[in-house]
Amino acid sequence: TVITITGEGFDKDSAGVTFTSDAGEVIEASHTEIKVSVPPGSAGAATVALTGGTGYVAPDASSLTFSWADTGGPTVSAISPNKGSVRGGTDVQVTGTALDSVAAIWIGNSECEKDITQTSTATAYFCTTRGSPQGEQHLVLVTNTGEKVKTTTPYTYTLEVNAIMPADGSVVGGTRVTIIGAGFGTDMDKIYVEMGDMDCDIQTVADEKVVCDTKPLLPAHQLWTEHIQEATCVGLSLTDLEKTAQNTHNMYRRMHESTPDLCYSQEVAKTAKSWAKYLIDNK
Repeated sequence: TVITITGEGFDKDSAGVTFTSDAGEVIEASHTEIKVSVPPGSAGAATVALTGGTGYVAPDASSLTFSWADTGGPTVSAISPNKGSVRGGTDVQVTGTALDSVAAIWIGNSECEKDITQTSTATAYFCTTRGSPQGEQHLVLVTNTGEKVKTTTPYTYTLEVNAIMPADGSVVGGTRVTIIGAGFGTDMDKIYVEMGDMDCDIQTVADEKVVCDTKPLLPAHQLWTEHIQEATCVGLSLTDLEKTAQNTHNMYRRMHESTPDLCYSQEVAKTAKSWAKYLIDNK
């Protein structure tokens, strides 16, 4: 709908018109007249305000109102779920009336892609969200005749991290980390987790939880040279294999605080063998 506002002192080069909080599209302006295309809105009255360029004081238009009539067109009563990932991909159901006259539904500036695998009716419309900036957006219905119907129904695009468990792990990697939050999405190919300068290998993804495995903080050869050293074991005569086993085992022990070195013995070797077998049997 195009309306004409008449008066005096308009800024013809940068005139603007808002209807409560929504801007209309100025088609033509002079010092005494502004023609503006009214934005879509819900049935009811809106306060009209005039704006202009920097340093320009717009005439007082606080007494002006514009009302959208209730044409009996489509309405929305709810959207479920009413929040989802900023990445999009959330399947939603919009309920209301006369939705069979709706050709498309937009959430903010992103069209919600109609789900053709579901049967939409006069009271239910099924679609999948697309990516959008974080925050609350409102639904806009586009009818089969091209009319836009703005609603007050909100949908919130979310992305937040609330907890990371555990909060620490070994420098050699392999710590399974669970990240709790919201808005992660469900597409594993679109999720990337980085801890410091190292990425974390994604294992499972849900909209409110991501599980990943940490990688070594340093390359394997650097871990070896920085951590391995020979234990001081007095009176032991070890073969090269026994010495390597002892020093390698102690390398990993030193990565845990207050864990002393062990000296090689048949009892230690027997215990290590039993533990290795347990790990293999229960992997």
